[in-house]
Amino acid sequence: MKKTMITALAVTGFLLPKLLLAQQIAPQVATSYSASITKKVYEVAGKVQLSANSQLWLANEYLKQDSSIAVLIVQGSSDQVIKRFTDSTERKIFKQFKQVLNATEKSDFEKYLAAVKPQNIEIKGRSTEGINMSTQFGIALRQYQQLQLTDAQIDKLLQKATEYKQKIDNSNAGTDTSFFNRGLFETENILAILTQSQYQAFLDVKNSKDALRQAQQTWNDLTAKGLAVQYNKDSTVKQLKHYYAKQLAVHDRYWYFSRTKAATETRALEKDMPEALKVLLGKDANNEYAIAENNQFGLALKHQQVLALTNAQIAKLVDGAKTYKAKAQFAKSHPDSGYFESRAFESANLSSILSKPTYQALLTLKNKEKAASQAGFTWHDIVEKGIAANYNKDSTVAALADYFLASFNTIDMYAHDLDARKVALRAVDAKQPEALVYLKKIKRGGNSVGQYVW
Repeated sequence: MKKTMITALAVTGFLLPKLLLAQQIAPQVATSYSASITKKVYEVAGKVQLSANSQLWLANEYLKQDSSIAVLIVQGSSDQVIKRFTDSTERKIFKQFKQVLNATEKSDFEKYLAAVKPQNIEIKGRSTEGINMSTQFGIALRQYQQLQLTDAQIDKLLQKATEYKQKIDNSNAGTDTSFFNRGLFETENILAILTQSQYQAFLDVKNSKDALRQAQQTWNDLTAKGLAVQYNKDSTVKQLKHYYAKQLAVHDRYWYFSRTKAATETRALEKDMPEALKVLLGKDANNEYAIAENNQFGLALKHQQVLALTNAQIAKLVDGAKTYKAKAQFAKSHPDSGYFESRAFESANLSSILSKPTYQALLTLKNKEKAASQAGFTWHDIVEKGIAANYNKDSTVAALADYFLASFNTIDMYAHDLDARKVALRAVDAKQPEALVYLKKIKRGGNSVGQYVW
């Protein structure tokens, strides 16, 4: 069953404070794709601010890439073939991705590509050829003058950066199948090489852009909720940036060694939380009708007039929203207590509060955009397989959207009753559009390297 978004992302091996993370990963990605796919999207979205649709497009392409690689592995392809295929498809994905992005996203994405591309920069006569300069080692090397690095420190950073690259290459080639914790390797070596003052200066440089982006997003949220009028923008954004930079620094310093310590230190920072952020979070906490992402109670309350809810239903939804929030916060602050099965909690309560038609209407409001996106991706597959001439695009995409909507709604509605969900999903699958059935048949037949996982 689906977990809260913070849980879905935690299993990928990285975690940021919830407010920061939610602004980088679209909920649709975190809840609809595997941890490995979500992590790949995060590697880009953590550096480039992407819309939900852009993230979904990237996640879908990564999913197809992984499926194709799985087929190659089953076919017994050599490591060299798999690596060449992986590299070539990633270049193709990134090239097509630029066409999907708006002007701002495209500009930021091209800067990201330039940053991660290995560059040969001379540092005191030493070459950095082949080194990924977006790693912690590369960032420190770029700032060697500002950090006042000694020759010995530069040599150690170059050595560890080379080791890092070799471990990645070995992992990609399949010659080393052991798990390589990239973040731990970077952090423990950076801490060993830099002095404490250098490390703090390094974190200031490393996290400056991300902290500013989060601060600006928070200001936008304040503005959207009508709370910004009482604050000066420049000074407030500056305070927010400083606060977020400290949160990010705590994550960098402690997360890979002790998640409990990272959580404790992050909570300790709350005493220094800027007033504007307290007001924003307090507004959300005290507003019974505030909309929380991935919270069906809040969505129902938002659309109470459209759904024609009674006063009794509204009261029960408010109580459910408060309990949901309490359970989610407890699970977050007590990681050893087990996961909060948020989807099951929602469906069990919403099924008892709302009539089935009303609950269906609510889930349609929740899932219709995701269903439309999935229909568009599927039509793209149909075109790529050369069978689009057999179908009318508009009617086929509409039929696909209806099918995916019914499927997504069924998954949500019966999250608390898996046996009932299996029965209901079989009924939905029995009415798959002809184009989708034919597409799956072609892919099972092996006419293409790719095999989509539905």
